[in-house]
Formats: sequence, C-alpha cells, structure tokens
Amino acid sequence: MMTLRSRLNAWLARRRRTPQWLLIRPHTDGRWQWLHSGDGLQGDWPPPALYLNLDAALVLPATACSHFDLPAPPGLKPAEWPQLLEEQLLQPAGSVQVGCIGKQHRRLQLLVVQREVLRRWLDECAALGVHVSRCWAEPQLMAQALPVWERDADYCLKLGVADERRRWLVWPKALGPLPDAMGALPQQCGHWPSLGADLSKMPSVFPLRRTARRERLPVSAGQWRLAAVCLGLALSWGALGGWQDWQQTTQARAQVVAITGPVATAQQAGRMLQRLQREQADAQVRQQQLDALEQALGVWLDGEAQWQLHSSDFDGKRWQVVLVGAGRAPEVAHWQAMADAAGARLQSARTDASAGLELSFNWETP
Repeated sequence: MMTLRSRLNAWLARRRRTPQWLLIRPHTDGRWQWLHSGDGLQGDWPPPALYLNLDAALVLPATACSHFDLPAPPGLKPAEWPQLLEEQLLQPAGSVQVGCIGKQHRRLQLLVVQREVLRRWLDECAALGVHVSRCWAEPQLMAQALPVWERDADYCLKLGVADERRRWLVWPKALGPLPDAMGALPQQCGHWPSLGADLSKMPSVFPLRRTARRERLPVSAGQWRLAAVCLGLALSWGALGGWQDWQQTTQARAQVVAITGPVATAQQAGRMLQRLQREQADAQVRQQQLDALEQALGVWLDGEAQWQLHSSDFDGKRWQVVLVGAGRAPEVAHWQAMADAAGARLQSARTDASAGLELSFNWETP
C-alpha cells in the first residue's frame, strides 16, 4: 500500500514532466497541419494515432488575426472588450471574437478573429476527432531569440518587444524581400517556429471548455491552515487594490455623469451611454444616406438644364426640397427609386404652379 509520502512524490514527478501538446493549424489550401511539441515531428493531417490522445491546441494563422495593445479602464469585463476597438474595427463588433493574451500596467493585449471563421475551424477540429483545449496564435509561439520567422512562400512574421509589450508584423512576400533592418535579425524558417515558451503556461486566446480530469492531491490539516493564512493576506492586498480602483472608478463615474447627466445606477448609466452611441451611429448613417441622395439629385439636375434647385432644408430626419423649372416633372416612381437607393422614404412629391415641385424625403420609421 502506498504511503502518503510516496503518493506525494509520484504526484510531484508527474507535475514536473513537460506536458506534450498536439498543435494543429488550418492552411489556406484547406489542409490541416500538425506539430508534436515534444519531439518536433510534424506533417499534414492525419498524425499518428498515438498523438490524438494528447492535449490539442488550435493555432490561429497570423494572417487571420489582428493584435491590439490598448489602455483599459479598471473593472472592464471581457464582454466590454469590443468597445475598446470600436474605432479600429471595420466590421460590426458582433461579427468578431475578441480574446486577451496579456494584461500589464492596466493595458490589455487583445487579439481579434472573425467569429464565423473561428467557429468553422473548431467544428472542423471536432469532425477530425480532436478535442481542442487551448487556442493560440502563431506569433505567441515564437521565441524572442529568433524574432523573424519565414513562415512559408506567402509571408514572414517579425516579433518585437518594446516598453515590455510584444508586437508582431506580418510581411507578405508580395511586397518583396524583407527590409535590411529586419533581414539582419536572427531568423528561422519552416512550417512551424522553434517553440520558445512553456506551452502549458501560455494563455489561451479564447476560453475553451476542458474535459480532462484533474488529479487531486491529498491535503493535510496543516496545509489547510497555511492556505487560510495565504487567503487572509490575499484579501488584505485585494482591499488595498480595491481602494485604489475605487478612486479611479470615482473619476470615471464623474466623466460619465458629465455626458449622460445624473443617473441613479451604473446600469442606468450604461443604458444611457448605449442609447447615445446608437443615436450617434444612426446620425452618421443618416448623414451618409443624405449625402448619397443629394449626389443623386445633383446628377439629375446636371442632366436637366430646365430645372434648378430653389430651396433645401434638413431637420435631422426630413429633407424638404423645392425644384423649379419649365420642363415636365418626372413621375413619382422616379423619386421613389432615388429615395430607395439612398435608404430613405419618399414622403410626398407634389407640383404647385406657384411654388414648383416640392419633394419630401423622410428617415423616420413610418
């Protein structure tokens, strides 16, 4: 029968072993490539059947990711990360998946990938019989000692560290050879980089559900007391950090009140800010639609020498236009098509012998 000491030594021995991973990565031509982190063996799918029992990690190609290093207010939740990227993203925030690969000095290193692309890759992994427990990006695997990786015939990656923050650059081969300043750095070539970090400690870009059973270590009463002391110290430090966060939160609350006015709860302030953001976004879209409608009307006037613009008035939701001319006015269907093309609604189009042709375009919901 094993003693407590022998079980402890056996558990520690298992913990000291370097975990081995099966890394899998999609390729642009539809193939899947794999790498065994222990012996460095690699190839196209499928790997040896023995490797399928290892912990698997999905490696996102660098060309499919965007990396941002941004300051973040205290208490920001993961669901609010996309709000930091509203000015940088070129598509709706709901169409992308945002993950965090590092936090330091109240800054977040965020990685963004198309939500539909990530879902498709995970579904394909499941179809291959692989349970993915981690998700990493290619630049996370690179060693700082080899900052340039010639990935394949399509692109190179350059890893840099400045102000204790990691940055990377994807250099397409279509742009020609690497600049001299980059080409002089230590390089590596091949389908996979030289792994320079303990993969078991590398943060996953996106939280994925793990089904592996964790081993449990018997804990004595003395260890429980030690854990209680450590918990007390952690609570003390947490209280000190909470007081500092409270000061910063007070300043942030004052800024919100300056925008929204007095509010009773944080939820009310959040709803008020969301409403203001929606109104601002709607106003921008409406201005773009108005510009398109004005341009379409200008093109028509350029081709109709007998007609000219008499007056124009826009109140934020309705655009009133008066045209005067000697020729025959187009049918209502002409103006309706012009409004539909600009995302507006033709409210009225009537001809007055004294006032001319009066048009009213509306962006309100009927």
